[in-house]
Amino acid sequence: MDIYSLVNSKVIEEYLRQIGYEFNSLEAAWLIYSCRRLSFEEKKDLWNELVASMPDCEVPIKYNCAGWKSLHSFLKEYIGIIDREITQFYKEDALEEYIYMYSYLYKGDDRWTEEYESIFSSLSKCLEAYEKDMKELDEMYSCEKTGMVKYRIKRCSLVDPQEVFKIEFFGDGRLVQVLDNTKRTNEEEMLINLSFDGMWFDFPTPFKKGDIVWVPCDDNNIGWNCDGGFVLKRISTWNQSKCVMDGSDNSDMSCSGYFVNENGTIYSEVMSGYMDLEYYYGPYRQNERILPALSKYMKGEIEVDLLLYAYRKVVLDVMSDDIMFKNWYSKESLENIGLE
Repeated sequence: MDIYSLVNSKVIEEYLRQIGYEFNSLEAAWLIYSCRRLSFEEKKDLWNELVASMPDCEVPIKYNCAGWKSLHSFLKEYIGIIDREITQFYKEDALEEYIYMYSYLYKGDDRWTEEYESIFSSLSKCLEAYEKDMKELDEMYSCEKTGMVKYRIKRCSLVDPQEVFKIEFFGDGRLVQVLDNTKRTNEEEMLINLSFDGMWFDFPTPFKKGDIVWVPCDDNNIGWNCDGGFVLKRISTWNQSKCVMDGSDNSDMSCSGYFVNENGTIYSEVMSGYMDLEYYYGPYRQNERILPALSKYMKGEIEVDLLLYAYRKVVLDVMSDDIMFKNWYSKESLENIGLE
């Protein structure tokens, strides 16, 4: 198993290869879970390979992680639960007590569309309607292959309104994950939801304070993208305390930095997922042109007066291109009156 290839960030993957970082079994299991390009079947194969080839270990108890004595046993239970749920989902399609809906994410969209608006009496009719939508969109955008990134199927019970089952797929039909199943037992719910997301890891990264980074806009992972670059202030693994390590979960694998608004102003923010960071090399949009100056200032390469000059210029340039007549009149009209 090439564990390095499971890291979402290519920059961090290459760095870990260079330093010869050795992953333990728990880190490998979490990286399989977090790898965004893998289907559930692909993850299952890798987890089974891990059980067969890597040493067993304990899954420690944490605030959002129930903990298990054996990682191997936990992985077998985890796989077993999801496998049973998938089988159950398709097997129960013949029952008339359920209705089905779909939602999808098309390439270039910034949100899920359809949003379960249409209701179907069977899974087959639901998928037929989804495929018709997909074909029409592909024809509209002249796609050689489907531009559908992901789609979700939601099943609700007509007998019990509290019963919901939701599954997510890649656009090519590979099953990504079971998003929700209200028929799980408490023990199953705990094993699925108080496990991987409750873990926290300190992986080495090549980034330093003042680097310009981003999480690439990735249509496969709506909700996990960052629109443009930002200047890095800190990664949560820098100078962490034992208290942080013991009490943190997935959401605390974070980084903080200086981001820019559309009008060129700067704000500070914290975001999860430091393992997804890449270097940002541009091209810089007009409002982002402050990033190189801010980066150099944080690295001690320029003085504050030059930073403030650059900041003022970027903000004024953005304002001058955003005034009302620029949006109202064409470039040709402005050229006619000498303003272009």
